[in-house]
Amino acid sequence: KAPGIVLVFQADPWFDLPETEDKNERDDPASDGYTNFLKAVVDEAKAYPGQVLLVHGDTHFFKLDHPLLDQAHMIENITRLETFGSPNAHWVKVTVDPSYREVFIVQPMIVPGN
Repeated sequence: KAPGIVLVFQADPWFDLPETEDKNERDDPASDGYTNFLKAVVDEAKAYPGQVLLVHGDTHFFKLDHPLLDQAHMIENITRLETFGSPNAHWVKVTVDPSYREVFIVQPMIVPGN
């Protein structure tokens, strides 16, 4: 009955695939090892009434979005947070507020000089 759940992992599972209109890169089993993992996360999230925050690193760019499994389908209760990484040594503050529609309030915290 929790209003939200957080999943944290290191690798970027490439939510952005497919990248081309005429080919779904996720259909190629050699493309990555994340297709089955993402399918399981999406299936569980669709059955979950709360918000899901997926936190990962790996590519070292701050991103906050609602990831796509393909160009036409957004999973509304999943938010992806990709954290900073070298050479951008900053941090991210996440506040949990069950009264907030999205439950998680995410704020990038820029460290001057980094």
